[in-house]
Amino acid sequence: MTATTTRHSHLLADTDKVLEFMTSGKAMFTIKNRATGNRATYRVEAQDDGSYVVSVFTGTDNSKKGSYTLLGVMDADGAWKPRTALDEFEDLLAAARVAGDRWLIGFVESVRTRQSLTERQAKALAKNLKRHKVPGHVTDKVKLAIFPWTWNRLVENKGLPDVIEVWHEGCCAQCARRLSVPASIELGYGPECASTRGLLDKWKELDRLLGRDLEVYAKSLAA
Repeated sequence: MTATTTRHSHLLADTDKVLEFMTSGKAMFTIKNRATGNRATYRVEAQDDGSYVVSVFTGTDNSKKGSYTLLGVMDADGAWKPRTALDEFEDLLAAARVAGDRWLIGFVESVRTRQSLTERQAKALAKNLKRHKVPGHVTDKVKLAIFPWTWNRLVENKGLPDVIEVWHEGCCAQCARRLSVPASIELGYGPECASTRGLLDKWKELDRLLGRDLEVYAKSLAA
């Protein structure tokens, strides 16, 4: 990413570290395309089996987990599986069977292969998804496309074009705690998590330089 004269501390300028940030455990970040103005905010949470659950901000309060919709799962081998309408129906059908709700079972089986639903059916679907706490799926094509495109570029070591920016949301990528110390905000990790990732010396250097030579140091990281 090209260094600019004025650099915001939440901008992850070192693209070599963006993938590490995204996969730290509980990362929250925004990907923006300066050329088109398109942007989306994501949560990437590591699972015990080595996979990552990816959600995208679709609500009104980006600090609340309920404002994010499940986008898909990145398995331990890096394969991307987006959540689809079929996944939504299958999960709801499974929940209906567990609950013994014969009406809902019949409803899901009758509408899950249709290309479109009536307004009444759509309302019934939304009501039951909420009642059984089944995640919906994302239909916004931009939000669906931004994350896997960025992820693949990083995994394949192709780097990111200058117009693509990745911004962290002011929370530690590993533990999701709010960051308040300037050095932590700049790095994207608090000192404890920075230590576990072998970045404590970098955090200490940032803490020493902040307010004096930060811009010079930030450029050295991106070099």
